Parts: sequence; structure tokens; C-alpha cells
Amino acid sequence: MPLQFILGSSGSGKSRYLYETVIRESLAAPKENFLVLVPEQFTMEIQRNLTELHPRKGILNIDVLSFQRLALRVLEDLGADRRRVLEETGKNLVIRRCAMEHKKELTLLEGSMEKNGYISQVKSMISELAQYRIEPEQMDGILEGLEGQPRLYYKWKDIGILYQAFQERMAKDYVTAEELLEVLAEHAEESGLLSGCTIALDSYTGFTPIQLALLKKLLPRAKKILVTVTVDPRTDWGKLGKMHELFYLSQKTIQSLTNLCKETGTEILESVILGRKGVRRFNGRPALAFLESHLFRTGKNYFAGGIFYLEKPSDEISIHACANPREEAEFAARTILKLTREQKLAFREIALISGDMETYAREIRRVFPKYGIPCFIDETKRVLLNPFLEFMKAALEMLIRDYSYETVFRFLRCGLVDFAPETIDYVENYVLAAGIRGYSMWKKEWTQETRSFSAEDLPRLNAFRETFLEKTAAYTEAMRGKNITVRQRTEGLYRFIAGEKLQQKLTQMEKNFEEQGKMDEAKVYHQIYGTVISLFDKLVEFLGDEVMSLKDYKELLEAGFEDSRVGLIPPSLDEVLVGDMERTRLKDIKVLIFLGLNEGIVPSAGKGGGILSEEERSFLSDQGVTLAPGTRENSFVERFYLYLHLTKPSERLYLTMAKADLEGKAMRPSYVVGRIQRLFPELSVTDEEADQSFKKRVWTPENGLSCLTEGILKMKEGEFSPEFQELYLWYSKEPKWKEKLERLLHAAFAGNEDSGIGREAAKALYGNVLTNSVSRLETFAACACEHFLRYGLRLTERETLEFAPVDMGNLFHKALEIFSEKVEASEWTWFDLPDEEAEKLTEEAVSEAAAFIRSPGLKKDSRSAYALKRIRRIMGRTIWALLIQIRSGMFEPGNFEVPFSAIENLEAVNLSLPDNTKMKLKGRIDRIDYCENEEEVFVKVVDYKSGNTKFDLAAFYYGLQLQLMVYLNAALELERRAKKEKTVTPAGIFYYHVEDPLLELSGDEDPDEIRKQLLKELKVNGLVNSREEIIKSMDRFLQGTSSVIPVSVNKDGSLGKASRTASTKQFAAMSAYAGKKMQELGSEILKGKAERLPYERKNQTACDYCVFRSVCGFDLKDKSMKFRRLEELSADEALRKIEEEMK
Repeated sequence: MPLQFILGSSGSGKSRYLYETVIRESLAAPKENFLVLVPEQFTMEIQRNLTELHPRKGILNIDVLSFQRLALRVLEDLGADRRRVLEETGKNLVIRRCAMEHKKELTLLEGSMEKNGYISQVKSMISELAQYRIEPEQMDGILEGLEGQPRLYYKWKDIGILYQAFQERMAKDYVTAEELLEVLAEHAEESGLLSGCTIALDSYTGFTPIQLALLKKLLPRAKKILVTVTVDPRTDWGKLGKMHELFYLSQKTIQSLTNLCKETGTEILESVILGRKGVRRFNGRPALAFLESHLFRTGKNYFAGGIFYLEKPSDEISIHACANPREEAEFAARTILKLTREQKLAFREIALISGDMETYAREIRRVFPKYGIPCFIDETKRVLLNPFLEFMKAALEMLIRDYSYETVFRFLRCGLVDFAPETIDYVENYVLAAGIRGYSMWKKEWTQETRSFSAEDLPRLNAFRETFLEKTAAYTEAMRGKNITVRQRTEGLYRFIAGEKLQQKLTQMEKNFEEQGKMDEAKVYHQIYGTVISLFDKLVEFLGDEVMSLKDYKELLEAGFEDSRVGLIPPSLDEVLVGDMERTRLKDIKVLIFLGLNEGIVPSAGKGGGILSEEERSFLSDQGVTLAPGTRENSFVERFYLYLHLTKPSERLYLTMAKADLEGKAMRPSYVVGRIQRLFPELSVTDEEADQSFKKRVWTPENGLSCLTEGILKMKEGEFSPEFQELYLWYSKEPKWKEKLERLLHAAFAGNEDSGIGREAAKALYGNVLTNSVSRLETFAACACEHFLRYGLRLTERETLEFAPVDMGNLFHKALEIFSEKVEASEWTWFDLPDEEAEKLTEEAVSEAAAFIRSPGLKKDSRSAYALKRIRRIMGRTIWALLIQIRSGMFEPGNFEVPFSAIENLEAVNLSLPDNTKMKLKGRIDRIDYCENEEEVFVKVVDYKSGNTKFDLAAFYYGLQLQLMVYLNAALELERRAKKEKTVTPAGIFYYHVEDPLLELSGDEDPDEIRKQLLKELKVNGLVNSREEIIKSMDRFLQGTSSVIPVSVNKDGSLGKASRTASTKQFAAMSAYAGKKMQELGSEILKGKAERLPYERKNQTACDYCVFRSVCGFDLKDKSMKFRRLEELSADEALRKIEEEMK
């Protein structure tokens, strides 16, 4: 029976001619069968098209099918080959299992099989081999010619192993979609449906070998076969041109079908050629007609507008450059609203196409709702990131990794577990702090207290633990055993899902999305449960009785998830269609907006990741192996699709490109832009960034918010355009938007000058009596906002099970306290304690301190053992240095870890504030040393630091370093109470850094020289009373520069310039100033001061090490934000200011 080609260029009316012919002949022969064969994704649309064209609005004897659907229909009618069709998900499962079984035989692919998505690539390769009729046996023969290509050899061999195993598993019960056509070809002669039918083939750009084999069987059986082919009627379409030519694919299709006709003796009727006198679609649109007839053709043709009485081609075609893909989506939205409002176009008459659906679909989903534009994004959605799938993967991983911290909280945070997010956060903080790891620790009662969690928290934490275990106990028990089959594991997982009522939860989420107008998401949640249950059925059906480890079962399940997709149907008749270049079929559109005309997108950079590289495919082709088109051939196919899309609109074509991607990386225009500009020399690129006026950009109140925000920020800088004034007034008068405007204004102009939290809020947070610490006051002096966040809101860094710096500091302090107590309790003094005894006491002090601190981070492991070893070494060095420092003078340590908060009515730390409020300081003085004669007691305080703090008089003046002076005041007051008959004099304030310093040595130093350098590095820093008697009481051997205190003397006995000293009078002024400064700071705290006004001094700021930088909102990019700049003062200048203020 005859075959007839229907030929014509894009827009010439081939499909319509075909459908009208089929309808006309079907009406003339109502008892005959008419089959319209189209690609799978077009079947529903073409059914609708035929119905609309049919005079009776019904197509009773016309069937619209894909090749696969035709095979299923015929085989079902015949009752032949009752094997079930294996879908994509089923293929993944079987291939995953084959890979497990043949793991030891695989070489090159073995290491990649567990990579995400790799199973799908193997499946695609096997499908390709089947489509191109290459059997496993043939692969063995091909292998012999690949010995000179070792990588390709082993890759081909591995593919052959998996292909053979796959076919063996499927042979009896299943058939793949690719094999269906082979089976149909075998039974074509038996089919009554195919006998004497008319077959119409539309929308194909070519046919695979297996499709051609089927057509060869159909040609003698059919009454007639009609085929549409897109080709320029001016070309020699009957002759096969070169691969790079635009219509090469079409010519190849014509040649392939012509050869089949010759082989089967089929008559070829005279071809129907449309569009020789012009393309009907572009009547009255000369620029679009010129584009269709010259795009991607050879020659130096260009569009001359005058010939067609058209001033500029931009009336029909325009090119636009936008900042990035998001701005392209914004441009598209504005353009669509303009077209629908001003030109009264329907949304369905406009379409968007892109070569990068992943990027542009995401931006369109974000932008279009702001403009109120209904759209349908033509894609099948992968469900890998769905909470339901995450629930299952996390639940399995939790068992595989024995309830590890990461897997437990991945499961709890999947969105489908019945615990409030706040509760999960609370428990997670404890699990991290207490080091809860493994199922055994979850089963035991939690009793560990940490810095952040006290005994009061444990009942609530254990209640959560018990509830969680009740949920997971049965599931854990069912899944953790050995010798469990796939059926048993699937049933166990299903019971867990049912017990957690996931179907009901997914249904509720579907309803929530519907209420929000998010119909795409609603449809995904509507289908996902059925998709998963179908996957469970396949698992049991294919592999139910096989024993499988939990890890292998999870991998198998994930392989099934890889190709799990849900299809979406347009929910409305009037909406903008958004699609990609290959999948989407456009129909009767007036306007096309093509997004992303950039290099790497058009042409595509290539999907990559295929099993075979381009070079390997080329080598196989040279060996006579026919496979799917490679990258080079695909680029020509892509160009053909590009031609089809660019010639779809009948009235207007917009082309857009991005200057940069969403990360700011520059992007180049696609070569297509240059090709079109060569055709239209007068066509320039419009820079959409050049005109950012509000009138151009604002189309809806929602979309106008970004312009409003932008205008407010400019207003802060003094710009206030009439356009913005008009926009501002509109929002200020609209009740719905007025509150939003006020929030934007507050956020923009808050700056540093926050009003604070107020007295009442401060009173609620801090109480009537401000119980404080000196370090807290120093924090407030540095930044009131940090103080509010840390002590008002009580925000803290998350505690983790590790030996943190704070633990190290606490351990050092405790060890020094214990060591001091042991010295006091022994028969020795600090001055005669033997070295051996000091080492012994140091060892004991560290061990007892470690036991007392009980840091969860100190465990019985090698890491903790090393930490303790390091602590012992540093403590040994510290005790050695302290003993030398003490023995160098006449001061004797008297009190250690003195808790002055426990002492009633100590004026130095119990201060009266304005408004009848009080502040009570708490803290501990690490060490107080005394030197006493008959009339006077000299007092100095030493504070141990594990950091590198240096005493700074200017910092003291600004309230940033009050600690040493406050501690000295408390020590002096305590001693004055105890020794009322004597004068108590401040001798000094010091920091001692607990460290094990590194020395730069040449190697020639003797031990004494090394010890001197160590003493120099470990010397205390601070301030010494300048009285000669006091200095000599601290260093009896002082000559030149002291090795124990920050003092040096000249040859004439005067103090050197590097000495850090102050007179008794100056110490008194500092003492009074400390009290005054604390009162000021305490008063400000109780007023509710909390502004973001951190200090800046030298190269330091309060923000340098602040853990709240991401919380407070302080941003120097905002010109209203600024640091509180502190004047740089020398030590003498700071002392002078202190003395002046305290006169």
C-alpha cells in the first residue's frame, strides 16, 4: 500500500493538512481504522486538536497513539505475549540487583554503581542498545575490536555483563518498552487493527532502527501511510545532504522511509508540498517569514525592511539583555502583562521556551506569582527531594548507622514526624552536648548534665527519648535482624509508614498546597504515595524472596527512586506554557519569549555523565557500531529544534539573554544572537538594565514591593524621585499594604539608633537587683546589643561534646586551685617546695581537676589522653614559672579562688544605682598575694588567663577591661576589714597567661639561657605600684629588665620607659573610676539600652570575635550603621583622663 510524504517548512500547515485529511477520510470510511502515531508526550494534545477540528467533535475511528501504546493495544487485542511491560523504575531495580550479583565480575564500572544517578545512566545505555538492536552476543564480537582501547574495552565488557544479566532476569515474565516494538513486529500480520488501516505519522524528527523495523512490517499491511516531514521545499529534499545542514535529519528520514518502500515494494505517492508560495503562519509578518526562510541557511541574505514596507524588524523580533536569569524572568513577566493588558492577548497565546529548564523554571515559579500570571511548566517532576522519600531514606540510614546523631536528626527533620521543631531543636542540643551516639545510648536513661542542661531538663528529655523509641522500636526490631528477605523488609517499612499515618499527612499537605494556589505541588503530593506503593509492589514482585542486607535494600530502594517522576496536567485552559526545546510542543501561539540565549545553554554544553564519552562513541562508530547520536550530532538536532521553536510564533518573538548567572559569573551571548543579527542588521540588543524606571517595572502591588524597597534605600541616600513619591503614596494609602510599608521603613531607618528595650522589659529580663559579673559589664561596654543577646535573650553557641577552650580554662583554674590548697596543707611553703614534690602535686592536681570538671569531651580515648598529657605539660611549666616568680619577691600567695559574691555588703561589688536599684557583682579572684610589715600590707591580685589578654589602661578607661581593678578593690576591702590597724596598699594587678610558649632558638643556647627566655615569655603583664619598696618586694634581684614583672630600671635606679607602673594616688583614682564606670554601665543596662553600636579602636572592633554577627543585623554596607569610634590613648593619657574625672 502507498506511502505519501507531506512536506513543508515550519508554519506551512503540515500537521493541520494531515489532520484534516485523516478526518475527511475517516468520515468517508467510518468502518476503517485510522491511526495517528506521534511521540508519547504529544498524544493528549493531538487528541484534543483532532477533536476540535472534527465536525462532529468526536474521533470514534481515529486513534492517537505512540509506538509503545500501539504495541500494547495490538498485543492486548491479540492476547499475544502476556509478559508485563517493565517500566523505568522497575528497570532500575533489576539493574541495581544485577550489579550486586555481578559485582566481582565488573571492573571499570564497579566503583561507580553506588553513585547517585549512575544506575539510571546504565539503564539508559541498555535501553539504547535495545533500541539500536544490539544484543549481548553481538557485544562480545565487538569487544574483539576494542583491545587497543583499554578503558573502552573494560567499560563495554561491564555493560555487556549487566545487559546479559538484565535480559536473563526479564526473559520469562517481563518485556521492556524497547522490546515491545520487536514483539509487535512479530505479530503485526495477525492484527486486524493494523490490516487495511490508514497510518499517519506526525511530529517525528527521525526514527530509530527498531521503529523502522516495525514500519517495514506495517507498510504492506496498511491501506496508506502519511508522514509529515519538516523541510524547506526549495531544497533538494529527496537527496541526503551534509550532517551540518539544517534539514539533514528530515532528509535522512525521507531517505530511510524511501528505502523501506523499495525493500517492501511499496508505492510512493506524489508528495504534498506546502509553503512554496509563502508560509501561511506569517501572513503580514515579513520579519518572521524572513527569519523562517533564512535562519541557519547558507548565503549572505539580510532583511531589508523597506521591501516589505516595514521600518524596523524590532516590531516583530527583539533581543533583550538582562542582568541574570532572574531578571530575564522578571522581563518576561512584565512583557506578558503588557501584552495581555494592552494588546488583549490571552495567556494561552503566549509561550516561554528555554534550553535550561532547571534554572528558568525555578525563577519563573518565584517571579510569576508576584505578577498574577498563570502558567503551566511542561515537565515531569522528579520526587527525590520529597519529604516522604526523605522519611524512608533517613529511617533506613538511621538503622544502618546505628542511630548516629546525623541520621537520627535527618529522620526527625524530614517534616513528617510528629514532633514540634522547637522540641527537636531542644533535644538535638542535648544530644550534641552529651554525646548521645548509637542505639544503646538512646535505650538507656539520660542522666548526663552539661553546661547547658541541668537535672531539671532531664525528665523532659527522657520523655522525648521514650516517645521516640516507642515510635521506632517495632520498626527497628523488624529491620535489624539477619537473613531478612526483600518482602519482609518492605513489609516492615510499610508498617512503619502506616503507623506514622503518612498517607493522611500527605493528603493534608496536598490540601494545604491547593489552598495556597500551588497546584503543581499539590499534584505531586497527590501522586507520591501511590508512586511509592507501586515501587514497593515491584520490589516484592521482582525480588521478594531474596535475602538482602539493609544497606543493599536501601541502595535498591534509592535506585527505584532515581527515575520516580510524577506527571503534571495543565490545570487551566488559559495559561502561559513554559517548556524546553526538546520536550515541549507549541501550538497556535502568537508570541514566543525565548529565555537564556547564552553559550552553554544554546547550544547546550551537553548533559554529560553518559556511560560512553563522545570519543568512545566515535571509535565505536568507526567500528561499524550504530548508536544514538553523539554530542556533535545532537548539536545539529538541537539546532533543528531551535529552528522549529523560533518559527512558532505568528506575531512576535522576544529573545533574551543573561549577562551573568545567578552567582555573578559573566555569561556570553549564544551564537544564535549573532546569526539573527546578521539576518537583521538593524536589530540591536536592548539593555534592560539601562532603563530601571519604576513605571516600566511596576505592574502589580506584589511585584512593586521590590521597587518600593529599592526606592526607600535610595531615599536614605538623599534621592527622592517623583516616580518613587507616587509609588510611596500609593502604598501608604492602601490599607492592605500600609503596614508592610511601615515595616520596610522601620527596617531601613533603624540603623544604630535603636530605642532599646525599655525599663520595663529590662526589669523583666534582669530583675530589680542586677546580678552581674565584671565580664558581663565589659561586654556591655563593648556592644550593648551583644549584651542583650547574650544575657537578655540568653542566646548561646551550641554546646558540643568536645574539650572546648572553656573546658581547658576551667581545668587550668581548678588544677591551680587544687595545687595551691595542697601546698598550703603540706609541710612546705611556696618558697621551699622541692621540685620533685611540685611535680607530684601538679600531677595530682591535674587528675583531680579532670575528675572534678567532668567535661563530656574528656573521654577514655587517645584524643582525650593527648589533651590531658598536654594539660599536664602546660601545668608543669606554669607551676615552675609561678614558683620562680613568687620566690623572686617577698609576696606570698594567701588566698585562691576567692568568691567575693558570697561576702555580704562588700562595697566594691555591691553598688547602688539610680532609681533605687542595685547591682551585685559575682566572681572569683584567682589569687591574692600579700606582703606585710609592721605598719602596712601590700596587696596584689593575679588572674590566670588561657588566652592572650594584655592589660590596657585605655581599654580600662573605656570599660572594656575592668576586671583586674574590680578584683583589686574587692581584695583591698577584704584585707582592710581583716587588718583594720594597718594601712592596706594596692601593689599591683596582673594577668598570668597559662601557656607553653614556643621559643625561636638557634641551637647554641645553654639551658640557663633557654630558661631565661621561657621566664621572659611567661612574665606577668599588668600594672605595678611605682613605690620602690613595693617593686623590690616583687623582684628582690631586679637589675635592668625584670624577668618576673613588667618593670625595668635604669643604671641610676630610675624606672625605665617600658615599665608599667602607677603611683598609689593613681591606683586610688583608678579604684574610684572602676566603681563609677560600673555604676554607669549598670544604670544603662537597667534602662534597657541595647543598640547596635559596637566599638572600634585601632584595628579592633567588638565584632571581630562576636558569635552574634549573623544575628544582630549590623551591616556597614548600610550607611546608617556605624561603629562607636574610641579615641586612641596612650597609657599616660588614659591615666591623666581618669585622674581628671575623679578629682
